[in-house]
Amino acid sequence: MAGNCVVLKPSQFTPLTAYILAEEIDKAGYPAGVFNLVTGRGGEVGNALATHEDVDMISFTGSTGAGREVARMALGNIKKIALELGGKSAAILLDGGDWENGIHGVLETVVPNAGQTCNALTRLLVPKNGLAKAEEIIKKQLEEYQYGPAEDPAVDTGTTVIEGCLTV
Repeated sequence: MAGNCVVLKPSQFTPLTAYILAEEIDKAGYPAGVFNLVTGRGGEVGNALATHEDVDMISFTGSTGAGREVARMALGNIKKIALELGGKSAAILLDGGDWENGIHGVLETVVPNAGQTCNALTRLLVPKNGLAKAEEIIKKQLEEYQYGPAEDPAVDTGTTVIEGCLTV
């Protein structure tokens, strides 16, 4: 809408949703070249984008180590850089609040996609005196989720990719 073109380079381990996004953007009628999808290994494709002189800005979400490398490469051409590194999206439970409901809301952002979404509440901050209570509620609620093959409609979370390893 602002006239800026975007190149999206998704994680090399989880690119499929980016394909769906690209298809929907195409269906919406965006002009050719406004949204561009490039897939591949971060060390090859990502590095090429971070160092390319025609790329004005890099926005990176990932590990702190990889973020340092992206920033180092991007600064070679004095690019604008936005980094979201390490932990993300904290939820805060306070004394007097509805902890059962709050923890349920947190788990609903984490369990179904194994925390692999940008807005997953992967950090939970509680008062020190409430840590045992929070842990008890979390354990109880996690037991209610069904784990198994993703194609099973009764399953809440299936196979996921974590740092290049397949796990269930």
